Amino acid sequence: MIKDSVKVSICMISYNHEYYIREAINGILMQKCNFLFELVIGEDCSPDNTRAICEEFARLNKNINLLPSHKNLGVLPNFNRTLSACRGKYIALCEGDDYWTDPYKLQKQVDFMETNPDYSLICSNYYKKRDSKQISVTIPSNIDYTNLLVGSNKIPTLSTLFRNNHYKSYNNDINPLDKNWKAGDYPLWLYLSTKGRIKVLDDFTGVYRVLQSSASHFQDIDKQYQFFENMISIREFFHNKYSSDNVEITQKLRIRKINLEMYKWFNKSSVKQYYKVLQQKHQLEKKYHLTDIIKLLVLATGLMFVYKLRKNLLIK
Repeated sequence: MIKDSVKVSICMISYNHEYYIREAINGILMQKCNFLFELVIGEDCSPDNTRAICEEFARLNKNINLLPSHKNLGVLPNFNRTLSACRGKYIALCEGDDYWTDPYKLQKQVDFMETNPDYSLICSNYYKKRDSKQISVTIPSNIDYTNLLVGSNKIPTLSTLFRNNHYKSYNNDINPLDKNWKAGDYPLWLYLSTKGRIKVLDDFTGVYRVLQSSASHFQDIDKQYQFFENMISIREFFHNKYSSDNVEITQKLRIRKINLEMYKWFNKSSVKQYYKVLQQKHQLEKKYHLTDIIKLLVLATGLMFVYKLRKNLLIK
């Protein structure tokens, strides 16, 4: 395949995805386009059958470039090496546990980007699947640098397409692997939002699976806190580099940091333990005293507050 003939490279990273990878690859191969595309798979030394399945597909399709690894690199190094192997003018993303449902997803996005050079990123609406339940998610149409920085990351990785030259400049200008960040997509979106506008297609083009192993869906409070804290460090880096003179952004980031500390304190305090004590007391006495009811109301208010804080901190 001639390098210049590849219009789009699809970057797919995968680890322990044997139950999902076939659907992910088939979603790529079903694309109907008037240009050539390649699928670059970064298989990160999975202990299951993920690599064997990828090898099976690669033998049957010359447009699949499989990048195996003899040791586990980790999510971000694997993400970086797979992106760096992409040769197309544009790069689209789809992780090995997600999948596309629209056969014209690439064609629509490339058509738009070709005629709108002032845009640096295009994404689309999507479906979110948790176990057997699936919901549709509509992305706000007004996404830009500011609301990405101070708000939440509403851009799903599997729906995106962006210019390869912008990724190369991101790698050189930001050097993400040197930052100890726990997210690969969010800082990339922030960088791309400084290079041009963001387009949101109205179409629903794929399915994002919510797995408990995902970094943004940890159940452990300490891991949640570490992840949210890392997201704040990403925001502060970009704010210092691109918007440090914006007082409003500075204030909003400070509030987010305070929210994080309060969220940690409420979850690590005795609030939940106290609730368990009241439950045990009720089971023994078969009734609540007035003081118990008052304390329960205070407890409920505190837990609702924590829940709202968590929603404000989530980036996915």
